[in-house]
Amino acid sequence: MNIEDNQFAQESIHINQSLSTLRNVIDALSRQQHYIPYHDSSLTYLLKNSLGGDVKAYMFATISPLSTVIDEIINTLRYAGLATKITNVPQIKTPHLRYEIDELCEENARLKQELFLVKSKPIPSIHSTTSTNSKILLTSFYSGPSVSSEKQIDNDEKLDIVDEKACSSI
Repeated sequence: MNIEDNQFAQESIHINQSLSTLRNVIDALSRQQHYIPYHDSSLTYLLKNSLGGDVKAYMFATISPLSTVIDEIINTLRYAGLATKITNVPQIKTPHLRYEIDELCEENARLKQELFLVKSKPIPSIHSTTSTNSKILLTSFYSGPSVSSEKQIDNDEKLDIVDEKACSSI
């Protein structure tokens, strides 16, 4: 036996052990046993949240139409039958999203308040030595883009409505 054959044999043994452990886990889950041997193999440890957890999981059983492997077909169908007895309860996990949305809504309200305060402050007096370009820059900064006050109020109201819907609907 050469090195490659030995390595292939070792990998086959490892795969068969993982599949055997997977069968034990599926069997324990289908019987609703208290102890589930997830940690007995890397495969079952990785599949822990999918097997009997809170996510949707699908298992496919493939069989051959050849009658020469009828024993394997029967074992596969039994294995699939056990898997159908496992009940998962899928759940949407959004607590962290809710927290982030709340934080963003609070930040949005704070920034709106800051913007209101900046817009409501009078333009600071500019000494006569200040250039005309600086005056224009400061005026445009404090007054924002040139939009009629009625249109600006209408836009602000629309933004407030959208903001309220976004923050309260989630």
